[in-house]
Amino acid sequence: NTNQTLVELFDVVRKYHPDYPEEKVAKEVLSRKMFGKEPDYSYNDKKMRDLLSDLMLLFERFMAIEELEGRSKLPMLLLADKYDAKNEPDLFLQVTRKLSKPLTNPKVKGAEHFETFWELGRRVVLHPNRLPRGIFKLERVMEAQDRHYIRERLPLLCNYFSEKLQRNLDFVPLFLEETLNYLANLAETPKVEVALLLYHQIFTWYQQEVPGEQGFQEMKELFAGHWPEMSSFDVRIIGVMLNNICIHLVRTAGPKYREDLWELYKIGLTSRRVLINDRLTDTAYTNIAVLACSLGQLAWAEAFVNTYAVYLDPAVSDSARSYALAYLKYTQGDLEAVQELLNTVEFAIVEYGLRGRSLMLRMYFEDEAPEGHFSELIMFYFEAFRRYVDRQSNKVNKKTLKSYQNLIQVTRRLVKILNNRSANAEEQLARLSKHVREMDDLALKPWVFGQIRHFSSKL
Repeated sequence: NTNQTLVELFDVVRKYHPDYPEEKVAKEVLSRKMFGKEPDYSYNDKKMRDLLSDLMLLFERFMAIEELEGRSKLPMLLLADKYDAKNEPDLFLQVTRKLSKPLTNPKVKGAEHFETFWELGRRVVLHPNRLPRGIFKLERVMEAQDRHYIRERLPLLCNYFSEKLQRNLDFVPLFLEETLNYLANLAETPKVEVALLLYHQIFTWYQQEVPGEQGFQEMKELFAGHWPEMSSFDVRIIGVMLNNICIHLVRTAGPKYREDLWELYKIGLTSRRVLINDRLTDTAYTNIAVLACSLGQLAWAEAFVNTYAVYLDPAVSDSARSYALAYLKYTQGDLEAVQELLNTVEFAIVEYGLRGRSLMLRMYFEDEAPEGHFSELIMFYFEAFRRYVDRQSNKVNKKTLKSYQNLIQVTRRLVKILNNRSANAEEQLARLSKHVREMDDLALKPWVFGQIRHFSSKL
């Protein structure tokens, strides 16, 4: 019922414009606006465009008011400032008391808590009328300011340490030493928040000359046991940092840390930390699926792939889900299903095309490896894969391109050594192993190492 819909729409508008005249939404008035006056009643394109334009302006105002009301703290602070400016101390005190109620004993003290406490507290403490301060004692207000600013710096420091681990940054943030000293002092206090204690432990780990295994398990267990007590902000930042540390340990200390990484990912799913604006990145999605498969958690992996696909960006969901399912089928040993998935899907994202074809390379290699001799089929696949990679030269960065070119080159060389079985094959494999170890850009590097070690032990 179009008229009923219009009435409902104007009811919403009237909520925000209570003085809007009732007669302006009468059926006759609306008809005249849309179709002109009698006796024509003809459709008027200009009038309709003007009406739609006016309606859009109303809608924009409506959305702005909705957003403002959703941020309940902001209009109340503005109201407090207004009363303060008009020298209405009683009304000012009334508003600040209303805002301060949720700040007395919150279960979780996150960045927003300290920001609000500081914003209100400084207004009360510095008020010229010497108002009763209530919870806003001077020392608590100053502490809230410290805690607020420390949390403003924490995500910046987290990014700094993460990038330093990857790229050896040669600059030092001006506030680094001050922040670390502040966290160190807090860590010594008996009632320190678990989140701040974890930040201190994480930064201490990063400051090691060669960051290693020491301290990781303690941090992981502390996080696993206390994340429900933390703010969503702290859960997200600390979770990402521990994930990055664990990935580093998987690469440097071996696969024994994959179980820890899986536990951290599961906490991320439970806390919804891995979801950003209700979206799961395709990288996290495929990484979690592949990790679960590598740990033999196939039923869990299948449930995850099917359940969390709805959280992916529609632009990449088909590619990411197809690759994740293909990896699951590969782990289950269903090679026909892998071929069907990877051969029938047109990957919209080039990276998934590269990952899918590298999975096919693994599959062909492992299928023929037990025979100890490789057929011409795999050589044809090497060439087809090489041409595909070359065609993507203007679609992916040079580092990614080089890593797949090296994968094809090294695997082809390994196949030739194994097929020839010359007298110095063992020496050739040792040289290849050394070459692989020194390569910075190599896709599937752990898998390639594993294959070289496997065949070296059989010679």
